[in-house]
Amino acid sequence: MTSSTRKDRAFAIGIHTIPAHISTSSFRTNVERFFDALIATPIAQKHHLKVDLYFQRQELDEALAATGLPKSRPTVLVLYESDTQDQLNDIFANAEVAQLYLGSNFGFNENASTFSVEAFTVFERSTSARETGKRGVGIFRLPTHLSPQQFAERSRLYAEQFAPLLAGHADALTSYQVFFQNQNLEHHARALRHAGSEPWIVSNLAMTDTDTWKTLKEVLEKPEAKQVIKDLMVDFRFGEESYFFSADKVSK
Repeated sequence: MTSSTRKDRAFAIGIHTIPAHISTSSFRTNVERFFDALIATPIAQKHHLKVDLYFQRQELDEALAATGLPKSRPTVLVLYESDTQDQLNDIFANAEVAQLYLGSNFGFNENASTFSVEAFTVFERSTSARETGKRGVGIFRLPTHLSPQQFAERSRLYAEQFAPLLAGHADALTSYQVFFQNQNLEHHARALRHAGSEPWIVSNLAMTDTDTWKTLKEVLEKPEAKQVIKDLMVDFRFGEESYFFSADKVSK
């Protein structure tokens, strides 16, 4: 498996913790409606904006709890993708897009952080398995004892340690990416009240295509996997803002 940083596409991530007073189903409905409107804007059409929405599930909760990782919060993750960073900046600077974000009234902006990222592909491979849209998603906040550079470097190392544990599941696991935050979108994110780079977040530690949840459970139950996660927890000292969850991907 050869890891690499993607240079051919530009990405941004939005993390939206669902407010306690709003039901998950209502929030999901409004998020999908919001992004249908966003994708339909002329600027999004012009720049071929692609949006993937990751809606949380519970299938991995028990297996994840056994590893010692913090319990996940109700969260929707958004992955934006375009050809270039200039295109993403152009989209987020657009007045019609800004009106959509600032005019939303369903809790979308209450606990939001949107930022541009560098995509680090640990592995990506073709498979005969049917893609189902199932994912494993990790959201991790910068520990206070590490610099952003130290966090990125160590995260890459742990991702590469974990990758061989997935090698025996080629038909079920087709991609594994880590996204590292940068400041290329910060000005626009702040204008939309989406927090920008504070706190620094490294998000989506794993985004894997799986044919069954059983595969990811088997990986998480391996002694070697538990040891890597234990070492990671000791090294990073993750708090409750950092967690992993199973998710459904919906593309717009």
